[in-house]
Parts: sequence; structure tokens; C-alpha cells
Amino acid sequence: MTKNHALKFDNFSIGGAFEQLDIDDPEEAQIWADHDLAILVENRCGINEDPNEWSDQDRQYWRNRCLLPTESFLEPKAWGRYQHFWIIESEDRAGIIALGGPNIGDNRLFAGSLYLLPKFRGFGLGKKVLALAEAVARGNGFQGIELETDWRWRNAVQFYLENSFWLDKWRGNLTFIKQQGLPNYRFSMKNNWASFQLGTPFNAVIFKAEHRKSYTDFAEQPLPDKVGWNSLRQISLNTFGLFLAMSGWPLKGGFLSQFVPEGPKKRLAPKDLMQYIEYIEKSRPCIY
Repeated sequence: MTKNHALKFDNFSIGGAFEQLDIDDPEEAQIWADHDLAILVENRCGINEDPNEWSDQDRQYWRNRCLLPTESFLEPKAWGRYQHFWIIESEDRAGIIALGGPNIGDNRLFAGSLYLLPKFRGFGLGKKVLALAEAVARGNGFQGIELETDWRWRNAVQFYLENSFWLDKWRGNLTFIKQQGLPNYRFSMKNNWASFQLGTPFNAVIFKAEHRKSYTDFAEQPLPDKVGWNSLRQISLNTFGLFLAMSGWPLKGGFLSQFVPEGPKKRLAPKDLMQYIEYIEKSRPCIY
């Protein structure tokens, strides 16, 4: 990404579904921040709240309850790399999203704090928002979009998988991507069998798995050598493994470990993902 490209980042071409936050209006910025806090209230405390009605006392209560001792809550002005938006539906503010510059070495628009008020869910608005974020990315010269979520936020993880995002990384948080050049994929499950199929230009089932009593058997279908296959193969493994994990399959046994690349900078296979998840769950329990 060039410096000129970075300078153009402040000139988003935004469609009618996004309205930029007036970050210099303290009251507006506070309401936006309350929506951002509602993400933690829902996912860490399991409670759906309407942040539009919060008092200062309510706000402080939820911060005390949902933030870890090592965390602090940042107001929008402190988010240096992001621009902040309201999600608009039928002239109503339905939620929020933040869009930011790419991580070093990437050319993907970073999306964060995607949140819809509960009454606007279930009507396809979330899918529409993601499609618009992709359009914003392409219109500003980015290859695609990238976002992160906590693996324990199962509804969010399921939502991104249902919208065909790829699991790129999972150290710390899960990092999902969608970008030009990546094919569509399909995950199928029937009885004790599961498969992962790539669309054009591959049009082939590349992974199969069988759920046995205490472990998962795993096999790879060889593909002809194609440009970029090695990196695609790894994120395919990550994504398939996450599907299986979300479906409750045991991933600590079987043949999964044979697909782990060697070396200190390796990306790990689904087996290691599950071990990592178990470790994090013990060391960083959810707040209730």
C-alpha cells in the first residue's frame, strides 16, 4: 500500500446505508460508543440491551461488569486508524460500524465494531452491510475486507461463516477475510461425514472428514498444482476446521496434525486450533 493510497483513505465513497459519525459532537460520539459497549454486554454478559437509553450510571455499570481489569474503553476519538459510521435502515439508526486502514503488509479494508440493534436483526441487514463494506473497499482500491472477532462469540463466528468469510488467522482473535481472487467455498455435512468444496476455478472437494466416537478422521483430495494454492490450502484448512469445531466435532485426534506446515512461523491446523481454544477458555473465562 502506497502513502498516496493511505492519504485517500479519508475520502470514502459511502453509500446511503452508512452515515458518518460527527466525532466532534460529544453527545453523538457517546451514543456511538454506547453501541460499541453493547457488543461486549451482549457477547460477554449474554444480555441484549438498548444502548440508546443508557444513563451515565448504566454506562458505568456495564463497563465495570463487562471489561476485564486489564482493559480500558476507548472513545471514538481515540481510534486513530478508523472512521466511524451509523448503519442506516429506513432513515433509522440501526447500528454501527468502523472502517480502518489495513494492517502492515495487507491491502484489505479493516472493519470493526459491527453491531445491529436487536430489533433490526433477522431481515438480512447484516449481510447488506458486509456487501456495502466490500463495495467501499473495492471503490477505494483495496483487495477486500478483514475483521476480527473472539472465537467465543459463537453467533458472530457463525454469521461470518454463513457469509462465506475465510478464517485467515486465529492467534488471539479469529481474523476473517474476504477478498478478490478467493473462490467461493461450500461446507457440507451429512450424518458423520463432512466435506469442504472450492468453487471456480477449482470446482472440487478438497477435504473430507468423518466423525468417529472420540476423534475425527481427515483426508485431503490432491489437486493439480495451481498458482497460489499453498496459501489457499492453509486458509481452507483453517476455515474447514472452524466449521467442524462449531459443529462440535472432536479435532484433537485423527490425521489433522499431518497437515501442519513445519517451521517456527507455521500456521496451525484445526487440531491445534482446538487445543488453543481449550487453553484460552481456561485462562480467560467469559465474564458473567
